[in-house]
Amino acid sequence: MSWSPIALSIPSVGASSLVAELNRFTIAPWSYGVAEGEGLQTWLSFPDAVDAVSNKLALVPSSAVFVIAITASNYQDFANQCATLAAVFPFPELTLWQSRANSLVSLAVDKYQLINEQTTNRLSGLNSFPAVREAAAFDLTAASITAAADYSGTDALAALNDFQIRKLAYDAAAITPLPPLSGGTGWRFYAASDGANGIKSGHPGAENTLTAMLVLTGTPEDLVFLNELMP
Repeated sequence: MSWSPIALSIPSVGASSLVAELNRFTIAPWSYGVAEGEGLQTWLSFPDAVDAVSNKLALVPSSAVFVIAITASNYQDFANQCATLAAVFPFPELTLWQSRANSLVSLAVDKYQLINEQTTNRLSGLNSFPAVREAAAFDLTAASITAAADYSGTDALAALNDFQIRKLAYDAAAITPLPPLSGGTGWRFYAASDGANGIKSGHPGAENTLTAMLVLTGTPEDLVFLNELMP
């Protein structure tokens, strides 16, 4: 039961049985009834965010809680941290926070200068076009038919040996250990019980004015993977 900086590690617990749906809620500098300030100029310190989460946890009948938190002193840093976390944990809330922070950064810039539209390079996936997807599906079907015809004219034992070689190669590739994890930023908190009280100790202070928290609740068994993923 403690707060600590996020560091990623491959869990020892297996992921094949992770089918539980976790409850979640968020606290952010724009949360009604929590944020301080008015209009676009709102803020939320870490201690105040902790108090808000603690109050909500006291009303949630859950035995375990896991919290992912971001804290920053400006909107650009806040948006960058959201982007880093969203690359590892694609929660829609992180993307929304990033978009909101980026909008506020752009609004501040627009107050001082007018930005003309510029030519930019962007990537477009060819398989996003329906005609390309249909052509690709047709080519795969044709290639499958051709491959089946080729096998039908070959020696059955030779084909079986070839299949066994391919299977062994696939098995070796499939069980290759996962690479070390990288990325992630911010803070994490886990408590197997009494999270409403445990979350109040050992956290950062009020040095930053922008804090957001993503809170996941469930049973200890539901949260064990996340707890080992971010030890």
